[in-house]
Amino acid sequence: MFNKQTLYFLGTLVKTRGIEGAYIMILNNLRSEDLPEIESVFIEINGLLVPFFIAHLTDAGESSILIKFDDIDTKAKAREFIGCNIYIPADKVNSSDDLYSDSRNFIGYEINDRKHGHIGKITDILDIRDNPLFKVSAHNNEYMIPVNKNIIKKINHTKKIINTEIPDGLLNI
Repeated sequence: MFNKQTLYFLGTLVKTRGIEGAYIMILNNLRSEDLPEIESVFIEINGLLVPFFIAHLTDAGESSILIKFDDIDTKAKAREFIGCNIYIPADKVNSSDDLYSDSRNFIGYEINDRKHGHIGKITDILDIRDNPLFKVSAHNNEYMIPVNKNIIKKINHTKKIINTEIPDGLLNI
């Protein structure tokens, strides 16, 4: 069974396009070229996750796509879902380049470092302009780890693990 904790927040339907029920969807900090191949999504409707099959999907810019669902074939029917959030199974997004995710998706993930081993669990995201930080707690310690491609090597959404290569001395600050 799927719930928000096992899903990846993909984006939001922001407006209709054309008369056949297509949408413009703004991707949530994911570039359109990084979008995985998907056949279906979950639309959050009044707090419930409802599956929909995709009829077609095309790039509509760097951070947006044009998406059309089966069974939604008129602009009037499409208007009902404007503003709804879209989710996909987390295992569909499982790449080392996935730092474009919404940072709230990472709370609860474990940090494992190549050199230092298990560091701890992400408890918060400090959204500092141009330098976001993972706040990681373990064994009565807190660490601030930069969200940076040079440090973060792999993200596994299924297991909720982030593999890192933390520079020497960073954990001593």
